[in-house]
Amino acid sequence: MGGGAVGGYYGGMLARAGAPVTLVGRETHVTAIRANGLRITSARFDEAAPVAAATDPEVLHDAEVLLFCTKTRDTDAGALALRPLLNPNAIVLAFQNGIDGADRLAAILPNPVFPAALFVSCQMIGPGHVRHNGRGDVTLGEWLPGRADARERLRGLESVADTLSRASIPTMITADIRAVQWTKLAMNCAYNALSALGRARYKRLVATEASRTLMQQIVLELLAVANADGVKLDADTVMRQVMELAGGMPEAISSTGQDILAGRPTEVDDLNGYVVRRGGAHGIKTPVNETLRLAVRILEGSPPDPGFHSYRWKE
Repeated sequence: MGGGAVGGYYGGMLARAGAPVTLVGRETHVTAIRANGLRITSARFDEAAPVAAATDPEVLHDAEVLLFCTKTRDTDAGALALRPLLNPNAIVLAFQNGIDGADRLAAILPNPVFPAALFVSCQMIGPGHVRHNGRGDVTLGEWLPGRADARERLRGLESVADTLSRASIPTMITADIRAVQWTKLAMNCAYNALSALGRARYKRLVATEASRTLMQQIVLELLAVANADGVKLDADTVMRQVMELAGGMPEAISSTGQDILAGRPTEVDDLNGYVVRRGGAHGIKTPVNETLRLAVRILEGSPPDPGFHSYRWKE
């Protein structure tokens, strides 16, 4: 559900391995996929994957596993559209940015829902055409321990992890998915807004002292909020993982940057904005994350004026 860059990449990888995959996406992508397959360009291959595609979620009525890949702003609407259609036994994975996707999906869908942390860079570079820039590993986990059906849920999750792994998608199950999610959120908050605001690929962010300083301030604010939320993370470990991320995807442009370039709303309110909201709930100030959130919102509402490109200073 959500056949954009993330849905296209993971759906395409599953299809390459022989799984029957159907993508629900925008008409422009669906038309191209129906005509030519879903093209994936990566460092290892450039080929079309045989996937079905539709604009109507009705086609997902018999899905056994659902990768829910919409933007965070579309979570509730997408879940409501699926609720009368989806097989209630289908396993739903929240393949989204942010922290609370699984919570929001489980509040609407009767299905077994699990959070996922994705470490990947990919983008749509044309109708039905995904470019993979780096990584692609997935971490899954149980977020509702102690349930009476915990053993059955774990078996289902293990089966899904095995399927993903057989499709050359490195997948692991963790006992502490919330810690992994907050670590991934630290990466999102450190890179996404700055990549958009600085028009910078990841390699330039970590190579520039000013951006490294801001990234450290972003992460320190986030760690204070995570700690107040009951998630204990080691600051040195998280900071190292954040700074090392660019090494695995140096050419990446953040999804926030991609949205700004395409004139689409961003997910900043569910990234840096989530840190701000949770910080406010705990009485923790998060001025750097709030400033970045507001700056990205300014970009959303104010496309670049052509005059900036043609302006020349005259004495």
